[in-house]
Amino acid sequence: MRPCVLSEKIKATYVSKGRLCNHSDILRKDLDACEAAVLHQIPRLSPGGGSDEKQVRFEQAPASGLWRTPSDQRVATLKRHDNSIQEEVVAKLSEVFPVKNVDQRTRATALLKKGLTGEHKDRSAVHSSESSCSLPSTLNDNSGMKNGKPALWLSSVPTREQEVSSGCGDESAEESVAARMPVTGLNIGSGTFKTKTTHKISSEASFSSSEGSPLSRPVQPLTQRLFDDRWLCELLPKECSGVKIPVDASKPNPNDVEFDNLYLDMNGIIHPCTHPEDKPAPKNEDEMMVAIFEYIDRLFNIVRPRRLLYMAIDGVAPRAKMNQQRSRRFRASKEGMEAAVEKQRVKEEILAKGGFLPPEEIKERFDSNCITPGTEFMDNLAKCLRYYIADRLNNDPGWKNLTVILSDASAPGEGEHKIMDYIRRQRAQPNHDPNTHHCLCGADADLIMLGLATHEPNFTIIREEFKPNKPKPCGLCNQFGHEVKDCEGLPREKKGKHDELADSLPCAEGEFIFLRLSVLREYLERELTMASLPFTFDVERSIDDWVFMCFFVGNDFLPHLPSLEIREGAIDRLVNIYKNVVHKTGGYLTESGYVNLQRVQMIMLAVGEVEDSIFKKRKDDEDSFRRRQKEKRKRMKRDQPSFSPGGILTPHALGSRNSPGSQVAHNPRQAAYEMRMQNNSSPSVSPNASFTSDGSPSPRGGIKRKAEDSDSEPEPEDNVRLWEAGWKQRYYKNKFDVDAADEKFRRKVVQSYVEGLCWVLRYYYQGCASWKWYYPFHYAPFASDFEGIADMASDFEKGTKPFKPLEQLMGVFPAASGNFLPPSWRKLMSDPDSSIIDFYPEDFAVDLNGKKYAWQGVALLPFVDERRLRAALEEVYPDLTPEENRRNSLGGDVLFVGKHHPLHDFLLELYKTGSTESMDVPPELCHGIQGKFSLDEEAILPDQ
Repeated sequence: MRPCVLSEKIKATYVSKGRLCNHSDILRKDLDACEAAVLHQIPRLSPGGGSDEKQVRFEQAPASGLWRTPSDQRVATLKRHDNSIQEEVVAKLSEVFPVKNVDQRTRATALLKKGLTGEHKDRSAVHSSESSCSLPSTLNDNSGMKNGKPALWLSSVPTREQEVSSGCGDESAEESVAARMPVTGLNIGSGTFKTKTTHKISSEASFSSSEGSPLSRPVQPLTQRLFDDRWLCELLPKECSGVKIPVDASKPNPNDVEFDNLYLDMNGIIHPCTHPEDKPAPKNEDEMMVAIFEYIDRLFNIVRPRRLLYMAIDGVAPRAKMNQQRSRRFRASKEGMEAAVEKQRVKEEILAKGGFLPPEEIKERFDSNCITPGTEFMDNLAKCLRYYIADRLNNDPGWKNLTVILSDASAPGEGEHKIMDYIRRQRAQPNHDPNTHHCLCGADADLIMLGLATHEPNFTIIREEFKPNKPKPCGLCNQFGHEVKDCEGLPREKKGKHDELADSLPCAEGEFIFLRLSVLREYLERELTMASLPFTFDVERSIDDWVFMCFFVGNDFLPHLPSLEIREGAIDRLVNIYKNVVHKTGGYLTESGYVNLQRVQMIMLAVGEVEDSIFKKRKDDEDSFRRRQKEKRKRMKRDQPSFSPGGILTPHALGSRNSPGSQVAHNPRQAAYEMRMQNNSSPSVSPNASFTSDGSPSPRGGIKRKAEDSDSEPEPEDNVRLWEAGWKQRYYKNKFDVDAADEKFRRKVVQSYVEGLCWVLRYYYQGCASWKWYYPFHYAPFASDFEGIADMASDFEKGTKPFKPLEQLMGVFPAASGNFLPPSWRKLMSDPDSSIIDFYPEDFAVDLNGKKYAWQGVALLPFVDERRLRAALEEVYPDLTPEENRRNSLGGDVLFVGKHHPLHDFLLELYKTGSTESMDVPPELCHGIQGKFSLDEEAILPDQ
């Protein structure tokens, strides 16, 4: 039985994109892919087509014999041949693309040499520790593969240098690979593994160790732009013999750093691939899966991990997180309905005016709320990812010796916290390699705090570079440059001479950057170092305190304090107070995930002393900003020309003449005549007269000024007025509907917030302290209210368990998304007689809370009572089908390894003996990974 079922439509789509290609079909000799491609294709492109002798010479380039030499000879020989290869490529390209201008030829040649030098730089580098080598393979005419046997590490956990050298043994010992090669997988989660297998493996693997610890090297920038061999597509042929050239991830990393482990926070990949903002959305679920596969491929080719790939999808979250998830999903549903109504209104107006709109494409309606554990979409995604992993282990050389862990939505916990829990557990093992290089992919700022909390010296975050104001297509006409509300129903202009660029997007593919936490740690050490301390300074403890103080400016589980806004420099303020008060506290605020509340109280009361001045300064800054904006608008109106011609004579910026908004003159002579008559008929127009959009003067008396054109923009009403005296009384009255004199209630709010601080810190450093705890208020207390918190208890109920997937759906979904639930469960969300109907309001208020935009406000939703919810669900549990019961169960992590992985033979033997007990993972066979595993009933064995 296969581990997953993938529709033939997805397979066909994926093959059509040239992704599932066999490397043996691309290169008949074991040459470097790019060099072979360009040397093979250039003679065909040159004048005369090239002779057979040249083709043979190119196919038998010196590199074809080099791959079978030992590693040190290969490096030395590459150095001798590198220059000749570059000159030969340059000369051939010059024949194919003749350049008349000598200066252009010189610049192009220099650029090509530079690119080729950069391509060979990593391969020709010699490390003193013999840290770079490759496991050779030979492709015969029948596309068979012969691979060197990988060595097994039995004595101890090797370093990366030892792993590399172990693979460079007797290269003459070869074995034939069977047509079906098994790939074995494990299921790691809460103490259990499961195993899986697939078929055959790829041809070559290459390892390179990184240079020393970043702390021992010169100071690096905090972020680094990356490249991922995409430049190759512009310089060399994209296809070889009609097959796309894949990126060989087994080669050294082109970004000058080698990583051991790559962790993917999959929700940061799933969302932009299923409903992108800067390009048309996929038409169906199959295209979404393909987009996710391609996104992972690109990340893998950039990072190129050598030991582990960990994919973590958000599972059932703790109760504290479910409140935020509930707010997001109710907002998304409400905004989606409002957008649909607005889209229909604009569409009717355009059609009534005779405008043009393209016919709507027939595509599946996608509700992003389905990206939640327990839905059919997430279940299908898990199956497709298993297929993807099996395919890559079979066909990609970069995956050949890799351990892959998939933690799908059935495993409870948020994706990033499942990753951190794995790192913490492995770090606590005696065989852990402290020089492991970690790379975590995700865009959440929380990942920075979580990475620092691991105290790993080599930790890097890769994230897509944020570029504001990306063009978005209109939801009606699919054209760029305007939103739905501004759509005029104009026909799409032809792109290219024959409209061949109609499907091209104006935005380029996103770029990635590295965020090096080792460099950030150095900056934090310089910032937090204090002299004359009454205790020993420990940079690790200081970083823990810094992470804890960042919780006060807001996180996924607690609202931020009213006086601390991150955009107002709240973190800097907290650090300065921390350094001033630390001599009085006599120690650090935290220790191993526990909070010293007495010392935290001193920090908070110090913030409370300046709260009043913070609120007044905030008001002064806002007033000053409004004055500057008002003066700017006045200057723009004063400096604008007194008369601006309209129609086809409207001035355009350089290069924008062919923009969608430009007009075409069908009769230029008539247009010029009408312009002259307009000027002659209104000679006495004053410089301050107003004109309509087409350039003609407005009617006598002018037109009524629109609200958005006024000098003073309407501001949301603020009844609290924190900058005025009595702000604390007004705050508690408006936000909590209680009097500020109610000391008991204020104490209750502070108690809950202090519990939240302790819960979040424990969550970051030890794991979930309680699955049931949550902050039961929409707003936070003031810093000046943190008085007497030292004696507050911060213990949590032990032995709590997470919700089941379908139970979580009932807790976070609005009634509009009830279609993802079983019918009888869905009825509880909409039936007026339901005992929990109050959990699902059709409309709700959004409190801006001093902010300007609705998305910044607080959604005032009722909190879900867990006891009432469970009592209502007991009546409908018997209605679940076997498939729904399966999706409603909690699972674990699945680990996959390939035929050439050292752990494979060990697992295969367990399957033959039919072992049913949980066993320890041999760390010496799995890159030092430790844990327990159990065999998977759905595993594909070699003899199946």
